[in-house]
Parts: sequence; C-alpha cells; structure tokens
Amino acid sequence: MSVFAVIILVGCKSETSREVSLVTTPDGHQYYFMPILEKGVTDITITAAWPSGWAYEAGKNQAVPYVAADVLVSGGTAERAPQDVMELMNDRNSYAHFYVTANHAIGEVEFPKEHG
Repeated sequence: MSVFAVIILVGCKSETSREVSLVTTPDGHQYYFMPILEKGVTDITITAAWPSGWAYEAGKNQAVPYVAADVLVSGGTAERAPQDVMELMNDRNSYAHFYVTANHAIGEVEFPKEHG
C-alpha cells in the first residue's frame, strides 16, 4: 500500500519548491514526499492519501467512512488516552481530519511551526 504525503514547511529561505521524491521509511514503507516551501506560510500540514475505493463500493453504507473518520481522529494512541490526544491538539492549536473520496482515504494533520 503506498502513501502520498505532503508536508508544508516554513522558515526556509528558498523559493517555492514542488519536487516530488520517493522515500522509504526505516520499516520499508514507501511514500512520495513533496515539500511546499512558500513565503508567509506559518503552519505545517501533513497529508496522507491511501488508495482505496472501499467507501464507494456498491452495498457499502456511505455513512461508515465519515463516522469512522471522526472515531479515528479522536481515538487516542497506544500511549495516550483519547481525551489526552484531543487536549494536546487543542493546546497546540492543531487539528486533524480524515475523509474519503471515490479512490482514496485521506488524512491530514496541521499544526503551527513552533510545535513541529
């Protein structure tokens, strides 16, 4: 399963950069990385898109992906309870959301640069 990630970084002196590179994690997962460096951008956004048409297959309840998206975003982690994750996100002026299209499941996390 491939993942496409876009990261917006700020504070760099170079002009806008839109080069895409294929990167492999230490665990062997490949993803595409495209830094977007633009003047005046103050947040870092990480977007991941997983190829999937599941949400739009015949016979599926179309509400399930949207309900599941809310549960995933507010579900906590192995180390942190859900309320702790939500509190941390709020304290850092961050947000996350998850949505589906006809051919991808897409997740985004955004936070101010100082919390990166």
